[in-house]
Amino acid sequence: MTAKIGNCEIHIIPGTHWDREWRYDFEETRQRLVRLMENTLTLLENNPKIPAFVLDGQFLPIKDYLDVRPQNRDRIKQMVTAGRLLIGPWYSLPDFAVTLGESTIRNLLFGITNSRKFGNVMMDGMTNSSWGQISQMPQILSGFGIDTYASYHGVPGHAYPIEFKWQSPDGTEILFIRSPSTTRASFFLATRRALPPEPYEAEYVKAGSRLLKDAYRMTDEATVDQTPLYGNDINLSVNYDVLYSEVAKYVEIIRKEITTPHILVGDLCDAQQMCPDILQMVEELKKRHKGDDIHLSSIPEYFAKVKQSVNSVPVFKGEMRFPHKESFAFRLCNILSTRMYLKLANRSAEYILTKWCEPFAALEWLAKGDYPQAEIDQAWEYMLINQSHDAIGGCSVDQVHDDMLWRYKQVVNRSRAIMHRSLGFLAKQFGTGKTEPNRCRLAVFNPLPFERSEIIHAYVDVPLDAYKENISITDSKGNPVPCQIMETSISKSVSLELQLIGCPAVFIRRLKIEFQADNIPQMGMRQFNLNFDGKLQNAPSLAAGSNWMENEFLKVTVAQNGTLELFDKTTSQTFTDLHYFEDDGMDRAARNSWYLIPPATNKIFSSKNGTADCRLDYVSPLQAKLVVNYKMQIPKSLDLENVKVGRMEHFITYSYLNRSNEMIDLEIESSFILRKGAKRVDVETRFVNNACDHRLRVMLPTNIETNHSFADSPFDVVQRPIEKLNKEEWSELRDLGDVQTQPMISFVDLASDTRSFAFLSDGLPEYDVLDDKQRTLAVTLVKSILHGRIDPETKIPPINGSQCLGLHQFRYSLYPHKGDWQQANVWKQAQLHNLPIKTVQCMDAADSSKSDSISLINFENEGLEISAIKRSQDGNALIVRLYNHTDRQIKTAMTISAGKFKSASLSDMLEEPLLNGKLALKFSNTVKLDVAAKKIITIRLEKA
Repeated sequence: MTAKIGNCEIHIIPGTHWDREWRYDFEETRQRLVRLMENTLTLLENNPKIPAFVLDGQFLPIKDYLDVRPQNRDRIKQMVTAGRLLIGPWYSLPDFAVTLGESTIRNLLFGITNSRKFGNVMMDGMTNSSWGQISQMPQILSGFGIDTYASYHGVPGHAYPIEFKWQSPDGTEILFIRSPSTTRASFFLATRRALPPEPYEAEYVKAGSRLLKDAYRMTDEATVDQTPLYGNDINLSVNYDVLYSEVAKYVEIIRKEITTPHILVGDLCDAQQMCPDILQMVEELKKRHKGDDIHLSSIPEYFAKVKQSVNSVPVFKGEMRFPHKESFAFRLCNILSTRMYLKLANRSAEYILTKWCEPFAALEWLAKGDYPQAEIDQAWEYMLINQSHDAIGGCSVDQVHDDMLWRYKQVVNRSRAIMHRSLGFLAKQFGTGKTEPNRCRLAVFNPLPFERSEIIHAYVDVPLDAYKENISITDSKGNPVPCQIMETSISKSVSLELQLIGCPAVFIRRLKIEFQADNIPQMGMRQFNLNFDGKLQNAPSLAAGSNWMENEFLKVTVAQNGTLELFDKTTSQTFTDLHYFEDDGMDRAARNSWYLIPPATNKIFSSKNGTADCRLDYVSPLQAKLVVNYKMQIPKSLDLENVKVGRMEHFITYSYLNRSNEMIDLEIESSFILRKGAKRVDVETRFVNNACDHRLRVMLPTNIETNHSFADSPFDVVQRPIEKLNKEEWSELRDLGDVQTQPMISFVDLASDTRSFAFLSDGLPEYDVLDDKQRTLAVTLVKSILHGRIDPETKIPPINGSQCLGLHQFRYSLYPHKGDWQQANVWKQAQLHNLPIKTVQCMDAADSSKSDSISLINFENEGLEISAIKRSQDGNALIVRLYNHTDRQIKTAMTISAGKFKSASLSDMLEEPLLNGKLALKFSNTVKLDVAAKKIITIRLEKA
């Protein structure tokens, strides 16, 4: 229904939007959190008529507050239990597009379980954070029992109604409530910010005695740019005529959009405290605003009443990343490549924690009974803090991102230490063979749900007294395995345990070797023998020359300008002009690092127009490597003498119209690696960035006749149109810029009936397909930007780190193929590239009678991807989370060789068994699975 004048219920909702670290570093921000929490507790305790305060749908502020005010734990618990301090369901407020889907699930799991410890949790979905909405969010929320969700980024008013059904690709539906055009802070903006908009600066000057009363700031040189203007919270006297007028105007605007008689008026602005006069404000509004029922409310009450009233609403399916016409949020999707080093660090941390540490620690637990739960939980807490939207978005002050790098290192170091112990244990527990003179074992581990064969690089230690200037590798039956020594180091001394003073040392020669490991079982291990006194098998090298190389499937040739000609022998298709670099400018006329805006005169430079040096760096029977050095001349920065002062919303901006005429060298080195039996070319690119205000992309003209790209997204593969938005329809936004770049997790694919091409990404999250004849795929490597604004509300510390100066290194792969992404198993190639084998050098095994290979978790039929293998949070069961991102049903059987179980069931994402979710358990370790297209399932197996 459409609400009529006089029949609306207006829900004024007190709360805040809390960015843990953004404008200021965490500790500076926490001082404001302490004040906010203590004022909020006092207001709630002294005013029982205030129904609730919404702590932004997250738990993390509670932890941060109690870390420094533990004495108030009972006060918080009392208010949470009573439902008046609303916390959760999120742990932090993440961005969803640049993180793994498993990270989103853990965010909710940690948020809900931690909130429940305080007596209650708000089981209503809301987030004021993510820069766009991923397609599988309805299924994820439903997995936690959440059926309603409110947000606004990527969901503009010109494209979506306020209430609608949102459907995941598997068919799961939830109710979506779009925040109105004035977003979450409509009440705040209509009252405490009801200053005339023009001239904005003059109003602040006139209001100076009110705004700056009791204010102070630090003036020493070391901190003047790092500290804010301190003072009492601004609490202007309320002009009730203005208050009534602004609320009335807002209500009439929203009345035209709603489909139920309920209007959300949120008092949920950034870092905002509850207004001490809010009860008086609402009472005054009740007197003046006739016909509608105005009252203080809460998110749960508002959601419940909308759900009761909603009737027939439209259904929208899939991701929502559409730019906004009606507000500054139109470019907020452009964080994908901001501070690229953070995106790479995040993916590395996610991979080692979710693909190596947790799964193999859980398998060790099945065999041994020990599991480092506390260490893993803290690693996840560090990760989830870093994935807060402004943090992972790269749009905070420099200190915030410096702190993030420390936390990522803790995740990686902790995960690696746990992984080392687990793989060492499993290599001994499930390996076979006894040590013989001049020999040791190499246990090769595969974390993927399919068998693989691979050329492996490993560093092995050979005792000096056994080293005969050569080695060989054999399988358990004595068959020779192709092997090469790549590097030999000088003699070294290693001890068994570093912390044991006086422990005998072993003198060794450390060798870097490559060998061909075939038939490594899915989610398992295969063993090889390293013979210290063996002889290498002579074999012909891969075919290669000074600027070319080829194997059974591909031939790569480097042109004079450094571009590649890639011939696919399987399809007889040739790709030309691949892999050149393009550099364009980035203006500073932005409100924040959210945006990607080119200067008015944007000179573009390409490596394709120059020459490059190419050399054959390495060739062996197992692989060849070409190294290409590019040299470009690019502008040093923007032309800082040619500036235009302007405005974006209520912010003063500096726009630099041109790129500088001062040029500097940009030297780029790319290594192209082709391995025996490989159907892809792996690439390693590195350069030192000395330029500011620019974007560097690698360009891949595909010449594929298609109108769509396919890229993986959390738990999904998303089809996106190549055609761009019509800029004429967006003229009011000044310049659309590159608002239409898109996210990927590990691949983007273009396909036609005759030729297909995939870019496989190890952490690079942003791509675009140009709407040109060549269908050029453009992948961002670095985006150097700097704020060009003055914020009249608050002094923002300088943000220089977003220029991303210094060394950058990237890994990615080029994969020509036949058919679409499913037929060519593009997702498999991406995982093979991103999750290389790990090898354990070890001696005796626990049982010499066992097989030389074992699949610790085996799937009868392939196609499912592993999201998580872990011990349940209650410590009683193994949790296996799988997903089917294809458009077909997959039937399989899963066998877990590492342990025995007494029961199995499907569970929700809180790891609690589903009603009627019991699974038949065969041989105490095997269950049959039937997984529908695009479905995420969680299996709980109770340990015997």
